[in-house]
Amino acid sequence: MNLRRLSARTAAAGVTAALAAGALVGLGATSADAATASNVYTCKVDLLSVSFDTTLSATGEIPLPSAPAGYPVDAGLISLSVTASIDPAFAPTLGQYGVTSAKADDFGLTMGKGFVPVPVAGNIVTSGSAVSWQATGKNTAFNLPGAGNPSATLPSKFTFIAASSFGDVPIPCTLKAGETPQSLGSIALAKQGTKTTAKVAKGKLTATVKGDASAATSGQVVVLDGKKVVGKGNVKNGKAVIKLKKLKKGTHKLVASFKGNDAFGASKAKAVKVVVK
Repeated sequence: MNLRRLSARTAAAGVTAALAAGALVGLGATSADAATASNVYTCKVDLLSVSFDTTLSATGEIPLPSAPAGYPVDAGLISLSVTASIDPAFAPTLGQYGVTSAKADDFGLTMGKGFVPVPVAGNIVTSGSAVSWQATGKNTAFNLPGAGNPSATLPSKFTFIAASSFGDVPIPCTLKAGETPQSLGSIALAKQGTKTTAKVAKGKLTATVKGDASAATSGQVVVLDGKKVVGKGNVKNGKAVIKLKKLKKGTHKLVASFKGNDAFGASKAKAVKVVVK
């Protein structure tokens, strides 16, 4: 789903006034509202038994003030520009091994209990006596975390993968002791209300869980026959397909209940009548 459609849909549902006013935007570095966050990381080159500190800065647009919790965000909507200093004492080693570029496939932003994956890649750049890694990237698809006001902060760790003449060399980097992950901004995430419907066919119950702004992306559905649990299943892409326990002969009224979580509210489907002969 594109961002304009998200804005219109959430406005109709009345989830947030902010979404009614504009599209869900990414963290694009070209915006006038772009913010920069910096942290110092300690990187270890196990192959050479060497470690060095690097100051990494990430620039991107401040997140939208509010959005629906649990919303699935498409790939390519969030952009980051990253610059990391290379220790002058270590820079000649990169040249010795023919390293002119690097990537970090596991880079991204921590957002509450969630993670915004933004793989980045770029070149090693020399300017005077300064050597740095200058990279850019866009997000892969992800789901917004649960309700709250999480900050989008730099990651606690990532792997700098240097492309050498001998192949890729992974260099793990972690926040330097005493460092606190810095933030590009925060976002208010509102829990979505839900509606659950159910149908039964061939011994399975399919529950469909729709939120105010999107299909539910997580949570559990429990199926009751009276007070007896006859099946459970996890929601994926708005649906849970549940294999039912063997039912006795007679008429049964099965009720599927979505239990909800920190992103989606609980809801219950209308009873489904099943006759076992």
